[in-house]
Amino acid sequence: MAVLNNGVVDTLPLSKKSFPLPSVSKSFPMALQHSAGGAVEDGTAPLVCGGRDTSGKAVDKCFRYSHKTRAWTESGRMQDARLGHAASVHPDLGLVMTGGARTGNKHVGIVETTKDGKHFSRTLPALPVPNFVHCQVTVDSNTIMVFGGCIPGNCAYNAALKLNIAERKWKKLPNLPTGRHGPGCGLVSERGAPKRVVVAGGRGSGGITDKVEVLDLSTLTWSTGPPLPIKNHYMTSLPYRNTFYLLGGHIGSKLIDPIYRCEPETGHWTLLPYRLSATSYDFPAFIFKSPKGDP
Repeated sequence: MAVLNNGVVDTLPLSKKSFPLPSVSKSFPMALQHSAGGAVEDGTAPLVCGGRDTSGKAVDKCFRYSHKTRAWTESGRMQDARLGHAASVHPDLGLVMTGGARTGNKHVGIVETTKDGKHFSRTLPALPVPNFVHCQVTVDSNTIMVFGGCIPGNCAYNAALKLNIAERKWKKLPNLPTGRHGPGCGLVSERGAPKRVVVAGGRGSGGITDKVEVLDLSTLTWSTGPPLPIKNHYMTSLPYRNTFYLLGGHIGSKLIDPIYRCEPETGHWTLLPYRLSATSYDFPAFIFKSPKGDP
């Protein structure tokens, strides 16, 4: 696993079987917060796009990691500079980025995709309401879902939305029971059981929360899951196999560095014996794969 932690790249094992860790450059071209990213091209091409620079401005740059040179280089630019956008990787569309905000927290609903970090497309419809610091999950090849976020005048947004890619339409799902921004979320599945989306933590009208709510995708009903070990928001969500991880976060008084795994059978949270090299929040993370040849 590799994560971009405010300009420094961490490589961390997901289990004892992950050793030896890949050699990844620790150096990143610039310090960023509220950026988005993922690994495209079957997980072999890590991308980091957008975010907020040290002056507080939204940026439009995308960076791609080269396995051959072991370096990050600017690969292209999004059509709009933005920060706080959500992203997930789609098997055909590449990195799908939704919403965000321009400099000055001017919300946008733009949906932009890139397969390589160089070329960008806006063939998918914009979010129905401009939104940022929400969370996003790719459910399958035809479905992307987003939850919560900050919309103009409301940072405890409780909408849950589904994008039908074939129809190019956003549809409303049953509302998230607890409106919030900055939650973590991920797709969870286990043998013989329906897939579920877990939405964890965030900040709503009652402050930072440890609440976990679970959407059963077979019935589209919400239930309550085991709470997070600590009230937290702005965690980074990292999908992995049939579950996901939550990394870092902001607990109000300070930033934190732990990594938790959602256990698909029980919904409980397991603290990993590894931590980020520095406390941080809302940064890109991806599963690192080394290709047979460098593109």
